[in-house]
Amino acid sequence: MSPKSEVWLPVVGWEDLYEVSNVGRVRSLDRTEAFVGRWGRPVSRAKRGRVLVSRPGRYPRVSLYREGRGVDRRIHTLVLEAFIGPRPAGFDGCHNNGDPQDNRVGNLRWDTRTGNMQDANRHGTFRVAGEDNPASKLTADDVRTIRESADTGASLANRLGVSQASVSNVRRGRTWGSVQ
Repeated sequence: MSPKSEVWLPVVGWEDLYEVSNVGRVRSLDRTEAFVGRWGRPVSRAKRGRVLVSRPGRYPRVSLYREGRGVDRRIHTLVLEAFIGPRPAGFDGCHNNGDPQDNRVGNLRWDTRTGNMQDANRHGTFRVAGEDNPASKLTADDVRTIRESADTGASLANRLGVSQASVSNVRRGRTWGSVQ
């Protein structure tokens, strides 16, 4: 995309500090920072704006700072808020092509969680749950054992090779809800 076709809009809630582009780039704006200097005197310093480097991960993020406090935000959310509008209640930011690295405005939309899961199934990016997940340490039989056993969480955790928190989450129904 040529620089002339890249459009920048203010980041919602950070209008005086940051902008986001229709191709998924985020930049800080030129500004003057005021702070208390070394000897207790007020000091101001000009800070030049720049394009931010996103942190790698499944969903690229940037850190936005105001008065020394940082907040991490997903880039696709910033693009959607600036170019499409506020997030409707209960909606997710969805990537039409299933690539979470592609944060162009034309590839993004607000949709329901169900719509997002349908996308994940269609694109083959749905995270597998239960025994089918290669990272799973428990089986359905282990889950039934945890739920039926009167043993302490610590003894079950040691026997099954998981944390006490995992045992507790199974017992409270926070995880493995599909196993009866």
